[in-house]
Amino acid sequence: MPVSEHCELVLKQPATRETCLDFRGIRSRVTCGAWQIMEEEKRPFGEAVKSSWGRRKAECAAVGVFSPEPVEPKKAVDLVDPGTGEKKGVITLFEDGAVSVCVEKAPCYVTERPSPEIYYIAQAFYSGMGYGVKPHGGEE
Repeated sequence: MPVSEHCELVLKQPATRETCLDFRGIRSRVTCGAWQIMEEEKRPFGEAVKSSWGRRKAECAAVGVFSPEPVEPKKAVDLVDPGTGEKKGVITLFEDGAVSVCVEKAPCYVTERPSPEIYYIAQAFYSGMGYGVKPHGGEE
């Protein structure tokens, strides 16, 4: 059975601080994410729920809300509009090897499995798209 229209809407919206701190809001994102994983990746229910929680934790970390077992960022770069100097997104490599890519108003993409090389590939991709890439928060 395909993912419901409700879940498509829930997952299409970017994670916000408010959603991450809302009991029902975050559980709705986790449940819908698990359903999507079961349908698209053909994974068992328990695995899908665990994976969905991992993805939601990374999304929430990207908006400043950490889970009780935080996975700390290891490195991050900001994506900058070269014309205006305005920050348009961030690419983060976490200690566990997961990578999140959050650009403008699109939902964040978080790798499901450790893949640190994606951190560098994403930087090259967005640089090729015309974004400036600089250390997150001006850190060197």
